[in-house]
Amino acid sequence: MSQRIPVGAVLTETFNFARVRWLTVFTYFWLPILLIGAFVFGASQVIFDPAAINAAGDDVTLAHLAAAMRVPASVAVLFGLAGVLLMMALYAGAFASVFRLVALGEERPGIFQLRFDGPAQRVFWGQLILAVMNYGLFFLIGVVVMLASGESFQTMGDGLGRLTIMIIGSALEGSTLTQEQLQPIAGPLGVVGNTIMISFLVLAYLNLKLVPFLPGSAVENRLLFLGAFRMTRGHFWTILGVYVIFIAAMLVLTIVYELTTGVIDLMSGLAGGGALSLIGGLFGIIGVAVTVAYQVYIMGAQLALCAIIYRRITTGE
Repeated sequence: MSQRIPVGAVLTETFNFARVRWLTVFTYFWLPILLIGAFVFGASQVIFDPAAINAAGDDVTLAHLAAAMRVPASVAVLFGLAGVLLMMALYAGAFASVFRLVALGEERPGIFQLRFDGPAQRVFWGQLILAVMNYGLFFLIGVVVMLASGESFQTMGDGLGRLTIMIIGSALEGSTLTQEQLQPIAGPLGVVGNTIMISFLVLAYLNLKLVPFLPGSAVENRLLFLGAFRMTRGHFWTILGVYVIFIAAMLVLTIVYELTTGVIDLMSGLAGGGALSLIGGLFGIIGVAVTVAYQVYIMGAQLALCAIIYRRITTGE
């Protein structure tokens, strides 16, 4: 039976889990992230000529990247799609482990985790379903807004193409776009703005209704898509409130992180030899450690929150 979601208790448990279980989350994710990084590095070596990019110096532009490509653009796109699928597959195992730990108390010992068993496969397919839903609805809403605005695919393509050229040009010149430059493409820009606004409201509602989808799919022997909609009936506003407070807390934490890393980056830039270089190197190591600690904490909190909501609705505990 559906249980009331206690906002304070859910958020307290979320932050406590991310803190207490930080090392556990790290063991689940470090190898998948390393493998994804290795794929990205290897793919970049196949797609681009490193010597050509290095010859461009520090100011590498899109034109430099295009000239340095070793393979056709279609092949590069295939590499990109393969990388996305690999990332989703590797992350699915780590997600499933966190979800089952939070919802069932299932411990998975070891210094690393790689899994693609039933729970991980269901999380993988769940991620694909969510991606298709989100991008598909964004496209459909864009088409409806475009037709309602009297625009066409041709005018949208021409307008967005001109906008892209203007953005690249202004970036190379170090200037900003003016109202006069944007006026000729005001129609396409309006379509984009309205599409983003409407899509945000629609997709925010759907994704909040589907908060239990991935953790429930990892725990139960089924894809919990329609079940998640039924499960969150009567809980939408509570879940919305939980996420508003959670995002606000994450924003504060991010500001603290940015200020901290700013100071660390300043100190790691110390040069001049002797003790200054040693201090700079030490702060460089500290900067890496702080970034890892922050990213793992954020990841653990995000995954724990939806799993806790799922568990609270289904069991009340």
